Amino acid sequence: MKKLTKFLKNNIISGFLVFLPIGIIIFVFKFAYNSIYNLVLPLATTISKTSKIQTSFSVIITITLILAVCLIIGIIVQTSIGEIFRERIENRILKKIPGYNVVNETIKQIFQGEETPFSKVALADVYSKGAYSTCFITDETDNMVTVFVPAALNPTSGNIFHLPKDRVTILDVSIDDAMRSIIGCGIGSDKLIKEFEKNKIEYKERI
Repeated sequence: MKKLTKFLKNNIISGFLVFLPIGIIIFVFKFAYNSIYNLVLPLATTISKTSKIQTSFSVIITITLILAVCLIIGIIVQTSIGEIFRERIENRILKKIPGYNVVNETIKQIFQGEETPFSKVALADVYSKGAYSTCFITDETDNMVTVFVPAALNPTSGNIFHLPKDRVTILDVSIDDAMRSIIGCGIGSDKLIKEFEKNKIEYKERI
């Protein structure tokens, strides 16, 4: 019974953490859509008396305006002044909002489609005390491995370590699985741990 309760609890929380950013994105889009739609609708009534035409016109104009605003903002933040302004707003206001970092990372992964700089997922004994950290391998030499250990909730921040290869164990799990575990503060790490316990193969033996 305890195992079932733990299983349900972990998976419900994990699913909630995955759904939360998507839900917030949908909520924000719906709010923007409804606000603009209500402003455009009176204009549509002056163009046509047919309700279907009014609705279609309002929907088209609303979506066009939302895309146009996003385009303009996107162009502005690509400039040096716009980038400075964006960083100030993000650091002083947005990052203080609970859940912002999770939503921000989710949006980047879903819409920007940027290729990850990480080559493999690993567990690293960073301090050589048997406490393993989830990390990503970013570079290597003949004897050393460079790993990035991200912070929980916000995987864009963290620490870089240069470790001997025998203290790094790579895992046969996807980058996405590791990211979900990090964003979820460790929820879903069982897949990483089971893979670690199953193989226990140091990185140097896998290259």
